[in-house]
Amino acid sequence: MARLNEILVGRFARGLQKVFGIKGPVPVATLAPEIMPVVVIPVGVENRYLEGWFRFGQNPATTAVAAQFGGIRLRNPAGGNIIVVIEKLTISSAGVTDSPIVELSPGITTDLTTLLTPQRIDGRGQPRPTAILSITSNSATLGANTNILQANIGTTGVVDLILIEDHQLVLSPGDAIQIRSIVANTALGMSIIWRERFLEESERT
Repeated sequence: MARLNEILVGRFARGLQKVFGIKGPVPVATLAPEIMPVVVIPVGVENRYLEGWFRFGQNPATTAVAAQFGGIRLRNPAGGNIIVVIEKLTISSAGVTDSPIVELSPGITTDLTTLLTPQRIDGRGQPRPTAILSITSNSATLGANTNILQANIGTTGVVDLILIEDHQLVLSPGDAIQIRSIVANTALGMSIIWRERFLEESERT
């Protein structure tokens, strides 16, 4: 039998249960009958996995190829039922002044030439991400997307695109973010950290 104001999103209740070691049934099954919920728990990234988040990172780089442009893509597959939040994103260019473009597009169903194996950051979570990270040094496979940012990089510079929490980027199912060089024959580098979790039923529509 359904309860009054029953909570149907389970990950917060499971998180509370594990953080405080509560045994038995779900500790918080319903909301207050009036507007009163308070969800402020001062915990750090070490508890992300208790809330259903898994964190991954990688530092992909393309090679310089004459008359070609490099690109790096992170894709959230449409059928994966996850949400991706990019926490850290830096771009670098080896020895060449470049202005790489950051592109965000929905409906991307393909990956670039080389698939990478990102590193899981917390060993208590799942070992492999659902999101797919890939690179190419051949501009023919990049395609056209929607520009959201452009980073001006010196010959030995690094640009950090996420400085505060509000700069973090969200990839919904079917979305992809891509960084591509605009200078041919350039080695493009990137460092990225992201977290991902399964979408609850209430979030899918």
